[in-house]
Amino acid sequence: IDRAERTGEESETARITLDVPESVTDLNFTLTDESLILVTLMITWKAPSITLRPRVIDYHVYHNITSSSDGSLVHNVTNNMTHITFTNVSRGSQYIVNVTAENIIGIG
Repeated sequence: IDRAERTGEESETARITLDVPESVTDLNFTLTDESLILVTLMITWKAPSITLRPRVIDYHVYHNITSSSDGSLVHNVTNNMTHITFTNVSRGSQYIVNVTAENIIGIG
């Protein structure tokens, strides 16, 4: 964006890459025992690295994914939160989780 063309002032340039966010990193799982059958599962992640792309506005958490287009959206998590907790998770069940970041351009 060059504002000098519009105002006749000195050139001021700002660069931004109009693209979806990069991937989240360091996805971690923590289990807390609650009973012999049920547990609490906390999932944490790190935000995408800071780039010239528009800021992250939401995270989308999916579970039980078998391909990149499958899965059930569990929650949208706002930008300042990089964790989610599931309660009453069945002990011994297998969970496949995917977390994506979203900005004004789309989901990365």
